[in-house]
Amino acid sequence: MVPPVQGGQRDLRGRRPCPFLTAVGVDDVVRVWAEIRGELSYSTTLGGTSHAVSFHVVDAELITDN
Repeated sequence: MVPPVQGGQRDLRGRRPCPFLTAVGVDDVVRVWAEIRGELSYSTTLGGTSHAVSFHVVDAELITDN
């Protein structure tokens, strides 16, 4: 597994860069249009399980470039 890129330019599992988020950096403000794909489950370092929403970015708009 590839770790996420700082600024969120890859999906949670690091499968591929998101072309809509290439200009997004840390502390930027963005508006994202996305399709919900379901739920991702993953193991935590303490042995538990956490869940996150899985989504596919359809479009994004950079509101504030910090």
